[in-house]
Amino acid sequence: MKRLHVIGSSIHLSENDKQFNNVTKVRSGFSTEERFMQTVYTIYSICTLYPDDDIWIIDSSLEDIDHYFNTSNFISNKVKRFYLKDINKDIAHTVNTHHNKSYCESLMLKTFFEFKKNEIKDYDFITKISGRYWIDWTFNERSGLTIKNKNKLFIKEPAIFENPDKKSWGYDNFLLEGQPNWKIYSTPTVIYAFGSDFFDSMIQLLSEVINETEEGNYDGEYLWSYLIPKLNIPTVKIDWSINGWGGVNKTLYKY
Repeated sequence: MKRLHVIGSSIHLSENDKQFNNVTKVRSGFSTEERFMQTVYTIYSICTLYPDDDIWIIDSSLEDIDHYFNTSNFISNKVKRFYLKDINKDIAHTVNTHHNKSYCESLMLKTFFEFKKNEIKDYDFITKISGRYWIDWTFNERSGLTIKNKNKLFIKEPAIFENPDKKSWGYDNFLLEGQPNWKIYSTPTVIYAFGSDFFDSMIQLLSEVINETEEGNYDGEYLWSYLIPKLNIPTVKIDWSINGWGGVNKTLYKY
């Protein structure tokens, strides 16, 4: 079984004053050095469990950050690094300034996946992990990463948010289709996986999220819960845990 782990990161935020959805004061509450060290946790958590798997990083920083990785011979040799600014400078700038975080992440990943399509499809399974989060022992092969599932998307169970006061969610009604009254589902996107035969469907899903978030304030995790059944995407539910810090509020989370 040949596996690839893709870490999506934005270690240096030169446009940190560009707010998300006019809600946050900054794009990140952490310094560049802190974000790099958190990404090191991500790398080592993968290496500890699966030392023979390949690890790639796609980072959207507009400034040169490769010198951080070169401070460790192990990381420098183990992790293959790609920088969005070297693939498409205009898209890199958009990812650093656009108001919707889900739009930024989806655009970066879609651009990168398409850029490295042939190499990515050489792997059996691709896991996407957000930088600054780390996996634990629950990340295991018992979750259905088998050849028969190479055409599927692996996702965690959606979180269900209730609205007992029955007030408006502030979202268009289409997001609530097929969901219980006054509840909304949110599919975590900090970690997911897909088989190489699912590659084209992965691009389609990211494209749909990009289309819906370019002008709006939709949360991509709500959109995934809506789009997966709409697009008839075959899924496998996984019970992987993931831990990490909220980028803006600096709160430690466990999903």
